Amino acid sequence: MSRTKSVMILVRDFPPVGTSGVYRVAGLCRYLVERGWRVTVITAEPSKNAKLDEQLLASVPKGARIVRTAEPNLSVVASNLFKPHRWFKRPCATDTKATRLEKKDVDRSPTGTTQTRSNRPRRRLQRMIDWFSWWLLVPDGCIGWLYPAVRAGLKEGRRARPDVVISSAPVWTAHLVGMVLSRLLRVPFVADFRDPWYGSGFRKNPYRAHRYANRTLERMVVRRAQRITCAWDGIRRHLALNHPGKARDMVTILNGFDPEAIDQAPAVRLDTERRVFLHTGNFYGPRIPIPLMEAARQFGSSERRSHQVLFVLAGYPFYGKTPLEEIVREYGVQDLVRVLPQLPHHEALGLMKGADAALLFGQSGEESLASVPGKAYEYIAACKPVLAVGAGTEVCEVIEKGGCPIWTASADEPDQIVAAVQEMVQFIDSEQNVCASDPEARSQFTRQAMAARIESVLSDVIVNETNCATPPVSAREAETLNEPLS
Repeated sequence: MSRTKSVMILVRDFPPVGTSGVYRVAGLCRYLVERGWRVTVITAEPSKNAKLDEQLLASVPKGARIVRTAEPNLSVVASNLFKPHRWFKRPCATDTKATRLEKKDVDRSPTGTTQTRSNRPRRRLQRMIDWFSWWLLVPDGCIGWLYPAVRAGLKEGRRARPDVVISSAPVWTAHLVGMVLSRLLRVPFVADFRDPWYGSGFRKNPYRAHRYANRTLERMVVRRAQRITCAWDGIRRHLALNHPGKARDMVTILNGFDPEAIDQAPAVRLDTERRVFLHTGNFYGPRIPIPLMEAARQFGSSERRSHQVLFVLAGYPFYGKTPLEEIVREYGVQDLVRVLPQLPHHEALGLMKGADAALLFGQSGEESLASVPGKAYEYIAACKPVLAVGAGTEVCEVIEKGGCPIWTASADEPDQIVAAVQEMVQFIDSEQNVCASDPEARSQFTRQAMAARIESVLSDVIVNETNCATPPVSAREAETLNEPLS
């Protein structure tokens, strides 16, 4: 009789948190429990501002042990300590003497803008505080979770030592927790990358020292990990380029969809007269809604075409700090674009099933990597025609392999978006609009298939570790392992 395998999963977000990254880990957790693994998940308590979806708890198997820890927000603590008004008192506007001195004592900044010399000490202090505050975002804003997670992992590891540790990120602090626990518990380590870490277009850091620190931490994690799994091949190629010595230990394992969730979601039709083009998810970083707004304005300039389509944006209703509704009004496309708030996952799936076509926005910029977002697999499950705006080659290939017809357009060419929408409307109204998805082709994109591939990696790591000698542990690490935990 084979021995029960055990795994410790380290991830900051876990159901009921409804972020996109939880589905990969939740699917893996469920699959491993069904396959007889002993699963322990170390995660953080949901924050006050976290998007919660209580129905996601149904996807968590009862056989898994879920350990939730506190997560101190170091950025909030630091911001309260280093407010500028605690150090300098702003000059009073009614103080005529101070005002005269400021007007007399004016200097030019290196950028050519005027600034008063009386404000220069304050500006230097603010820049210094800003430089120090960025260290609280290395590797990310959840660095406060490092100690509580390591402490909880050590406690669980002493209770029942796992055979392997796997961390899934972002957030990148999870990889640091996995690296530390792997060393302290003397177990193999697998790092799962759902996004690129160093060099991503979504991670802009203005200081060289902090960028170097992120690169160093990524190198440490990659070197420590026995295997590295990547959610799309662009990540694997990016990591292999930065860490060529570990390229052979990297493997691409795509995300997937949950067939049961798709089947159980009732279709919701938002407009019975127009063709509905639906986008689910958030706009952030280089993924911007402006190309769609410009195309919608051009599309609506024709009275005949303006009654054909309705663009629906369902997700976080802001781009940065700007409400999407405000952007819609600015472009004057209120009749063509509808903004919906964030919805529970099953409701978003219902909208997807009831829509006529799906919208997919890629990234732009020299440093960014063309990602394969999780919604692409749900588009495959719903078998919808897809309009990909500024998307990369890999996501288009994935959608085509899933059997969905796809149209592509450049984010810098609104005319291409308008032309693609017109072609898609004709396709939807024609008899050709039949799902060409092969069940066997779709089956390779399910979460069960994804989890099976990750399980194979975990099993191989365990077998290789069993056949190798256990690495020695220093005296300090041995002492740490034996320390009692209150």
